[in-house]
Amino acid sequence: MPLVIGTDEAGYGPNLGPLVVAASAWTCGKLDDLTVESLSDESAESLALEIADSKQLYQSGQGLGRLERNLLAAARVTGLSFGLWREAWQSLAGHSCDRLNELAPWHRDFNPPLPCAATHEELTNLADPAARALAGPRRALRALTARAVFPGEFNAQLRERGNKSHVLSIVTLSLAKEVLEAFPERPAVVICDKHGGRDRYMALLQHAFPDDLIRIICEGAEESQYRWGAPGREITFIFRPRSERWLPAALASMTAKYLRELAMQAFNNFWCREVPGLAPTAGYPTDAQRFRRAIAERQLALGIADEVLWREK
Repeated sequence: MPLVIGTDEAGYGPNLGPLVVAASAWTCGKLDDLTVESLSDESAESLALEIADSKQLYQSGQGLGRLERNLLAAARVTGLSFGLWREAWQSLAGHSCDRLNELAPWHRDFNPPLPCAATHEELTNLADPAARALAGPRRALRALTARAVFPGEFNAQLRERGNKSHVLSIVTLSLAKEVLEAFPERPAVVICDKHGGRDRYMALLQHAFPDDLIRIICEGAEESQYRWGAPGREITFIFRPRSERWLPAALASMTAKYLRELAMQAFNNFWCREVPGLAPTAGYPTDAQRFRRAIAERQLALGIADEVLWREK
């Protein structure tokens, strides 16, 4: 059975908090079994599990419960289970956590229990539907992983790469390559959303996979597709707008958004404690400017550099 990897991001637009890129890996009988719509073709019990673009499952101010219970139920199918904030980071984005305490003071000593908005009863109720939907003969979820790029690293990459869509592409392709290397025996399809409206990815792919002879299948607004590899290990990369209609990309979207929200929990917890009366932020540009002004005096007193706090774009 071929491997199908989906990628997506959360936090591309904000000035505060990390950019998070996630990937999920699946095997399936045929690609049509990996559309979001294919879940609705199954039993009513399976419909208890929701996998969709994170924007459909979570909106600011409406609570994290719906996104959290569905993601954590799906994660358990791969053997991942975590009861604390740090365990979620270590399990899903371990590479990003090697220096988590050193990156910013808001990560130190922050380790609340999970789930934070869903309930253990909800997760228990979803266990069997998730197993049937995600570990059956039609499709099997094999892995979930992510990479978080915090402001200091983001700014450094931005200066090196020149624009943030290029940064997103480099991080995404690096993560996809890691997943491909974990499943070396299978042909693979990698589904990515378009990055910053870009249609051409050949140079970026050749940079990420320098030893491979990559062929352009097509490049355009609706789809850009590339292929390489020997028979039995042929790799295809597909870049499409609205890629979240595919379960691998949708679950990647959910994973990235969840980790991004966990990161903002730590961030807001710290600053709202340091600056009484401060309203929390999601980190997007207009509100981020308000937040930055409000914490400026305390930031200076604490000796926290802008490089740790603020993403340049």
